[in-house]
Amino acid sequence: MKVHLGPIASDLSGQFGGAYASKRRGTQVIRRQVKAKNPQTASQINGRAAFHTLTITYPMIHSIVKAHWRAYANALGVTPTNLYLTQNLAQCKSSNNLYYTHIFPTQGPGP
Repeated sequence: MKVHLGPIASDLSGQFGGAYASKRRGTQVIRRQVKAKNPQTASQINGRAAFHTLTITYPMIHSIVKAHWRAYANALGVTPTNLYLTQNLAQCKSSNNLYYTHIFPTQGPGP
């Protein structure tokens, strides 16, 4: 729905009622306010914990091993950290154990 503003209200900005107004690419936009979701399910909590654990462990990997991650990531056109997280997140999330994570990148399909 297009809204035409008169000369008095030529530029709206902010929140009012259940909507908020802003400018996007020079056009006035009015949108309905949406409450952000933050599910506290067991799966979501495990996923966040696994992501946190893998994010902390990647910098601790030995430089020789990191060289393998870097080389494979460059071949795929992604960052080494992203590749490490992608290849290990599902395994770490399901087992909640770093013992089963990939130390070296697998030569399977990329992220």
